[in-house]
Formats: sequence, C-alpha cells, structure tokens
Amino acid sequence: MAIVSTAQLVTSDGRRIDLRNVRSPVVVFCSRGDDITPPPQALGWIRDLYEDVDDIIAHDQTIVYCQHDTTGHLGIFVSGSVSRKEHTEFTANMDYIDVLPPGLYETAITPAEEGEDPELYERDYLLEFMSRDFTELDSAVKHKPEDDRRFATVARISEINLGMYRLFIQPWLKATMTPEAARLIRRMHPIRLGYKLLSDRNPLSVPLPVMADAVRKNRHPVSQDNLFKAFENMGSDQLVASLNAMRDLRDSSTEKCSWISTASRYYKPP
Repeated sequence: MAIVSTAQLVTSDGRRIDLRNVRSPVVVFCSRGDDITPPPQALGWIRDLYEDVDDIIAHDQTIVYCQHDTTGHLGIFVSGSVSRKEHTEFTANMDYIDVLPPGLYETAITPAEEGEDPELYERDYLLEFMSRDFTELDSAVKHKPEDDRRFATVARISEINLGMYRLFIQPWLKATMTPEAARLIRRMHPIRLGYKLLSDRNPLSVPLPVMADAVRKNRHPVSQDNLFKAFENMGSDQLVASLNAMRDLRDSSTEKCSWISTASRYYKPP
C-alpha cells in the first residue's frame, strides 16, 4: 500500500491518485488469516496519510474497516460463509454507510439471535459501526519501522530485477517470439489448460450434464457415521493441515531468507 499512500499511482491520462481526494466512503476488508492482506498492510495507509481522526474529518472522508480473524485473502472474495455474512451485510447497508458522518469506523457483525428482540431483524446478522481513534487503529496495524526497511529492500531488489530483465532478456524474447507462438503458449499454460479440459470445449465432457442431473434427482443426505462421510472429513482435515503447514513453512523460509535479511541490514531506503 506504500505506492497508494504516497500517491505514486498515475492514470494513463496523467492524473495522480491521492486517496485523500476520494469523496465516497472507503470500505476496507482485511483478514488475519494469512499474510497477503493482513491489517498492518491493509490499514497502514490510513496512518501514513492522516495525523489523527480529526485530520480524516477535516478531509471530509469516511473510512470503514472490517477485520476477519480466519479467512484468507481469497476467502474475502469467494468464500461462501464470507459472502453470506460480510458481503450481504455490507451490500444491504451501503446506503447507511453512505450517510455516515466523516470519521474512522470499525464494523462488528454479530448473529441476530444474540441481540435484543431478534424477531425484529430482517436478516441473520446485525452490522454495527463503532467509532475508532488512532490508538485503536495502531493496535491493529502494529507498525514496526524495521518492516518498512524490509519492504523497501524487497521493492528495490524487484526494481533491479525488472531492469535487468528489460535490458538483457526482453529484447531477445521480442525478437524471437511471434504473436502466434505467444498465443499458443498462453493457451497451453497449465492453469488455463486445466480449466479448458474441464469445460464444454472438451468433447469428453458431453455426458457430464446428464450425469449431474441424475445425481441431483437422487441426492440425499448421509448420516454422520457413514464410512465415506468419515473418509471425506478425514481427508479434508488432512488437506487443511497440510496446506497450513506448507504456508507456515513457506512464510518462515521467506522471512529467514539470507539475501533479504542481509540486504535489509545494509540498504537504507530514501
């Protein structure tokens, strides 16, 4: 978010993007579930741009943020539970968010049955907006100067790598690659190819709709002590544990990577 908070983004027509000029309410959804969009990264720009809540009010801005404890960055967009809860509440209350007075707010989403007179609620959850100050924001961001140095180091190394690619590799690729070859490589990309093999373009997938209809007509729940249900739960738990272990190993290995650690000690960001 450093590029955004320092107004380094420029549109194709030359306009510089400054978040302080945004007049509509800004809604920030972040999660502690992984290190892709954690609160320090998703909310740190607020601390970079403003001195305090009074500064936000002086710019006539309304900032609303929501912190999720478990979902990952992809879950923010595609998780069914997040869609039924957070997305539904935000969408249903957009008009209310639009008329909130300028300031900084954190949302809390609680089940309707836990509130008073739950029978009066039209939906399953209650969305609350709580005014926050920068002391409470700092407890979520937990800014560390050494993190800024590490990010600046990685950003600089990335710029150097990009410059070397453009200088030594890109000219050769442009000289040897034709539009037809590039199109073929894009089509044969493993991720794209996997989707195409499971799409309607594959002749072998023709019987799948008929088979799916037959399954829908004969679908019925199984008991919790069903052997295949137990295997399904066991496999799912093992998969989740394996993915979490791989994520933790990847993150710790990257954090302890010698070249990043060494460079961050010697590189001084401007």
